[in-house]
This record gives sequence, C-alpha cells and structure tokens, in this order.
Amino acid sequence: MDGHRWSALFEELRNSRPTLPVILLNAHGTIPDAVDATSRGFFSYLTKPFDMRLISGTYRDLDAAMAEGQFREDFYYRLDVVSLTLPRLNERREDIPLLAAHFVHQLARKYGKPINGFAPDALEALATAS
Repeated sequence: MDGHRWSALFEELRNSRPTLPVILLNAHGTIPDAVDATSRGFFSYLTKPFDMRLISGTYRDLDAAMAEGQFREDFYYRLDVVSLTLPRLNERREDIPLLAAHFVHQLARKYGKPINGFAPDALEALATAS
C-alpha cells in the first residue's frame, strides 16, 4: 500500500471519528513515508517487515450494513477471508452449562477455592435468563 492510500485512510478515519483509536500497519514503508506519517499524526512508524495475523469480530450484520451504506465494502472484503458465524448464546442455550462449568473451574483454580460446580436450580436460572 503506497503512502497516499494509507495516509488518506488514516485521515478519513481520524476526521470521521476523532475519538476512535486507529492502528494502521504497513510492512513496506520508506523513509519518506515515515516522515509523512509522523507529520500527519501517527504516533510511531515501524519500517521492518513482520508477520501478522488479524482476527476481528462484530455482532453487526455487515452485509446489511454495507447495503445501508453504514460499512465500507472495501473494508469488508479486506477483512473477510474466513467468516465464522456463531449464533448468539440465547440461540444455543444448551451451551450455557458447559460455559458456566468452564468459567467456574477456571475461577476456582485462579483463586484456589474448592468449587465443584453449580446447583441445578442455578444452572436452570442461567439457561432460562433472557
């Protein structure tokens, strides 16, 4: 990505949402790009190549957001390499006892407390809560 495109993206994000933290990574920079970046408000600039994996997630329906003009199509296609759709927890209530057991055991280990699990009524309350 050349300096003009990434700096334009940075400017657009900074102008449209001034309080939004923006992190842009560019592995193929030059000294003039670094000077340009710092003069435009970048905090730091890394010029060495690196290996990166990005995992992103959202609760929004991005297809609908794109159709309504609320999410940029070019961002979507840059991010959408592998999509996993995970149903909301209230649509898979059978997972609640497994998740609850996992977290209670994790906390028991962390705090050194002997917790064996949940009372059946407590699990029922968790599984039926809205």
